[in-house]
Amino acid sequence: MTYAVSGNALSVTIPSNEWVISGNAATGVFPAGLTAGGVMDTYLTDNAPTSITAPTTITGFYQTSYYLTVFSAHGSSTGQGWYNAGVTAYAGLASSTVSGGSGTQYVFTNWGTRASGTNYAQSNAITMSGPITATANWQT
Repeated sequence: MTYAVSGNALSVTIPSNEWVISGNAATGVFPAGLTAGGVMDTYLTDNAPTSITAPTTITGFYQTSYYLTVFSAHGSSTGQGWYNAGVTAYAGLASSTVSGGSGTQYVFTNWGTRASGTNYAQSNAITMSGPITATANWQT
């Protein structure tokens, strides 16, 4: 028996190659998931047959997800979290203006740092191709 992985972005420790008596099942177990630096690989399934009768490679299949960080110096943000690779995510804010007290007000101007757009409630589409930080820019 040999083992392989597919769909992962992180280095997955695969089970060791093994000898299996014909008709028995393989015993190797793939890790359930790994997370590092805003990248997460989640084990989905493998192609292990229930009975091994010939030399076989068993592949563990993973789903890669990336973390969207939504940073705002003012107000409440939305959209932060894990998203599967390739999907569209959006950053948002609860309000376009925030009181700073003592006659000061902060007004949202636009999205920057890997996000774009001028709509405070929803940034332009962000394609999750890696860990991303969307930053809300404000004017005093």
